[in-house]
Amino acid sequence: MLRKLAHFFISFASFNVLLTFVLVFIFFNAFLFPYVVNRFGLHDQPMLDFMFGFTPDQAYSVIGGYGELGRAGILWISGLVDMLYPFVFGGLLVFLISIQLKRIPDFTTKQVQLNLLPLIAVGADFMENIGIIVMVNTFPDRADGFAILSASAGMVKWTFVGLSIIVVMMLFIRARIKNKSQ
Repeated sequence: MLRKLAHFFISFASFNVLLTFVLVFIFFNAFLFPYVVNRFGLHDQPMLDFMFGFTPDQAYSVIGGYGELGRAGILWISGLVDMLYPFVFGGLLVFLISIQLKRIPDFTTKQVQLNLLPLIAVGADFMENIGIIVMVNTFPDRADGFAILSASAGMVKWTFVGLSIIVVMMLFIRARIKNKSQ
């Protein structure tokens, strides 16, 4: 099943698909996120999504620092915008890897599944967002289990985003070496 999913992504991988994901990625990062952050007064606030791990005490200190308007903004970001964003960064990474795999004609069955690595980051990001939503919704009461879930999921997310980027670079180098030797 995983092999079929990996091949499905490879079959759709093209410059146009990649360009679409790049443009949507730019839109989210250059326009949508800055708009929401400024609209809810979060521009000088730390964001739990960007932290590589945190304790429940650290999470609730950050959430308390947002204020009422900021917490409403975090719910808007985590509940809507950041529930769409994993598809954006995940799709971008999946298709970057898939395009690189297409450039290597003799990739193995195990290598083809490298394009599925970003899906782990996507799933972890959803878990992280759910934890943040629960913590903000229950504030000032605490949901320490969700803080731990969110922090752990965030670390998994950032680890697999990093691994996916490394895979893109390694496959790019491998394809360049293969093309030069032919």
